[in-house]
Amino acid sequence: MAVDTAEALPYQKAPKPRLIQNAIGVSPSFNSTMGFGQLAFSDVLGNEQWVLTIANDSSGFGDFWGGWRAGSPTFNQHNGSTTASAAFRLTSLYDPTRVLRREVRVGFVGLASYPINRFDRIDASSRCGMRRTTCCAAAADPTVDLVSNYLSLVRDNSRWSWDGPLGGYRIEPDRGASRAT
Repeated sequence: MAVDTAEALPYQKAPKPRLIQNAIGVSPSFNSTMGFGQLAFSDVLGNEQWVLTIANDSSGFGDFWGGWRAGSPTFNQHNGSTTASAAFRLTSLYDPTRVLRREVRVGFVGLASYPINRFDRIDASSRCGMRRTTCCAAAADPTVDLVSNYLSLVRDNSRWSWDGPLGGYRIEPDRGASRAT
């Protein structure tokens, strides 16, 4: 039996395309459903990931260049902690006063999660954005700057399968407790 005496090479991060897809997603902030395309890159272990998401809503509003939606999140999982950041530009059509309006949101999101033990972790997030609403019949509304910061101690012992939670519970101070049964 031969013994391999070659020296082991150190792990090298080499992000490569891992996923190309089109999909349909639901946006809770805009209360709408949208179609989009995604291109995802990751290293072999999946510890570092980058995703590019692109969509366009020009069919509903007629402005091709103003209808682009895009997001670019990155995820890093190292030493048990997780960090993520994303830049985005989102658009949505809505009709609060029977006048067709387009809302554009541009911003940045930063997230960090640090595990304390198997079931407890500290989550922190910050969302900074700019929001502008335009109307097809009137002048543009003023720009609104939005900033949200969250810090949570999370207790999570829920168990999941491919189709959802099986048991356990999850407690987050800002969202309360939820039980999976």
